[in-house]
Amino acid sequence: MSPHVAVPTDLNALIHAKERTYQGVVVAVSLIVYGFLLIGLFGAISTAPQVIGVFIGYAILGFVIYAMVRGMMLGHIVGNGVRISPQQLPHLHNMARDAAGRLGMATLPDIYLLQAGGLLNAFATRFFGREFVVLYSEIIDIAGEHGDDAVGFVIAHELAHHQRGHLRKHLMFLPGRAIPFLGQAYSRGCELTCDRYGAACYTDGAVAGLLALAAGTRVHQKVNPAIFAEQVTTEAGFWRSLAEVLSTHPILPRRVLELTTSGMVAHSGA
Repeated sequence: MSPHVAVPTDLNALIHAKERTYQGVVVAVSLIVYGFLLIGLFGAISTAPQVIGVFIGYAILGFVIYAMVRGMMLGHIVGNGVRISPQQLPHLHNMARDAAGRLGMATLPDIYLLQAGGLLNAFATRFFGREFVVLYSEIIDIAGEHGDDAVGFVIAHELAHHQRGHLRKHLMFLPGRAIPFLGQAYSRGCELTCDRYGAACYTDGAVAGLLALAAGTRVHQKVNPAIFAEQVTTEAGFWRSLAEVLSTHPILPRRVLELTTSGMVAHSGA
């Protein structure tokens, strides 16, 4: 833990401008789409009442398919993962509990550790009101001077998705998020916000955590974060830009640059 770090009382101060901007656009688009759907549905019902039965049937079918896919995924997680608790891997549980407390979360999501064949990642998810954070086991292998803080940053980043309600709002914002480029832009803004929340909890591990995602659990300690951040401009080009605008996550050099230029962390944080 980074004891010298004080998370702002007003967490809204950490929300990235891109999340605010694109959320507003996504909400507006979603309301317009939902409005037209309702108008069209009521119009169809008035002229052809049987339409409501067809609509309900397709809605139920879609929900069942969604629930089955999500349920199978979560069944794999809870069936094969290690659930982190005060008795099971308490060191990780304590880091998550402390980060959740700093983020003002009343309850801690269920946290699972899962072996993923060498993948280095973590993610937050939600199913029927139950919130999860899943850590791939390789992320725990981050070692070095700031190893614990790097892991803590990753955990706090995923907790921030729940704290911000990104997953609860998914269905509400679905039409807007389905728009090409717009949905990805909003998602990237959310990721930048969660990086800030994670850095507020574990400042010393923020850059190290991002570098580990780029270079691996051991080599990241030898990567110069300032030079890596410069790749935002030195590696610019059409294909890199296209790949980024079609992605739900900003490129890792940009995420490092965003944190260091915001003043939340220093380049030496890795």
